[in-house]
Amino acid sequence: MKRILTAAFAGAVLAAACSDPVPNPTPTPVQPTLTETFTGSLAPLATNSHPFVVQNVGGVVVTLTSVDPKAKLSIAVGTPSTTTGLCIAINPVTTDPGPQPQLTGTTSVKGPFCLAVSDVGNITESTSYTVTVLHS
Repeated sequence: MKRILTAAFAGAVLAAACSDPVPNPTPTPVQPTLTETFTGSLAPLATNSHPFVVQNVGGVVVTLTSVDPKAKLSIAVGTPSTTTGLCIAINPVTTDPGPQPQLTGTTSVKGPFCLAVSDVGNITESTSYTVTVLHS
């Protein structure tokens, strides 16, 4: 009898070990509600990084609102490098400033992110800018 129980227990353990794990539920993205405004002075061919923290999985909206003197700049959202402190940007967009968002997306994780603002050869002197990031 003891052998039968041992065999039945071993079979149950093996069956459980071979079953597919239950995946964690995917979080439902929330609407962005936190607004952060970043300003800076950008030198020719330079990149500035601005950190921000996403509290919930959800939307991110970036608007390059002003550049003085007016010029096209590159903006991108990325992750901060733990070794250099720079922003590791993903899918940069070169754009004119304006009231409409130039970048929109959804974060799939919470945590530290950053905004990279770069000159791609369009400015010849130090240039002031303002960027608004709306996130959750």
